[in-house]
Amino acid sequence: RKRAQAALEAAERQFRTLVDNLPELAWWARPDGHIEFYNRRWYAYTGTAPEEVTGWGWQSVHHPETLPLVVERWQAAIRSESPFEMEFPLRGADGSYRWFLTRALPLHDETGRLLRWIGVNTDIDDKRQAGERVN
Repeated sequence: RKRAQAALEAAERQFRTLVDNLPELAWWARPDGHIEFYNRRWYAYTGTAPEEVTGWGWQSVHHPETLPLVVERWQAAIRSESPFEMEFPLRGADGSYRWFLTRALPLHDETGRLLRWIGVNTDIDDKRQAGERVN
């Protein structure tokens, strides 16, 4: 039993190390959308602390103009348990906004019960700006 517990703890440490070192901002949420975990990149980019953004506190780093639509679409995805995908700006620690492509997938167990949401925010600001210069 102790060996199994040690193996489980080692696997969890390895998983968190992987997620913390992804180039994207990564997170996961409970079935109701309450975010429980953000990786290091999220905190480094946003300059926030866990107590500021856990749950629905993530709204504080969204641009006020796009926040209502983000919340509406995220809540619709939660209700329907369908994938979420949207582009929107997030405020960085320096106060400036960059555009991110955000994707979240529902993770179900073998019976179809929703276990959690797995999400990533990919910085697409440079690509968006390059596209605007071309057009």
